[in-house]
Amino acid sequence: MAFYNKGDQVRSKKRGIVGMIKGLDVVHGGIQYYEVFWGGDDGSDKISELDLEPYQPEDKPTESLIKGTLGGYQDFLRLITQQRLSRTIPLRNNIYAFNASRTRFFPYQFKPLIKFLDSPDHRLLICDEVGLGKTIEAGLILTELRARQTVRRVIVVCPANLSPKWRLELKKRLGEEFDILSAQKF
Repeated sequence: MAFYNKGDQVRSKKRGIVGMIKGLDVVHGGIQYYEVFWGGDDGSDKISELDLEPYQPEDKPTESLIKGTLGGYQDFLRLITQQRLSRTIPLRNNIYAFNASRTRFFPYQFKPLIKFLDSPDHRLLICDEVGLGKTIEAGLILTELRARQTVRRVIVVCPANLSPKWRLELKKRLGEEFDILSAQKF
């Protein structure tokens, strides 16, 4: 007798992906096979009942861990993508600005960003030696805030002689446009 019915959602134990039962297939060696539709590029497959388990989307990750049905890598990617797209609650430990700039990667330039994200009031004063990348550090924070959709206006305060340099660097490295305001215009 078949355990799953047409329309049931199932998860492949081997592949960790979720699909829907399209119908019964053959019984081979006493094992029922099902036609399972995986969606998208994965299409349909004939899958043994031994490789299937019921899919219960209401499970919390901790419940899934306890039951041993946490899923595979594809499930993880699907959940992360869903979380990123919904943006109702940004992933705290995920840095969206990581590959979003045209800069060389230097780990120390991400320290101010991590410190900023971990601070309760999201404020930070960046003051390093000349040439260590303060512009890039500030730009990474700006890119991160834009990715999380939590910034509307930005003001960069710097010496007047550095304003054109900042403006050029932010345009070139991060694609950000800024107006230079003098004290009179501000």
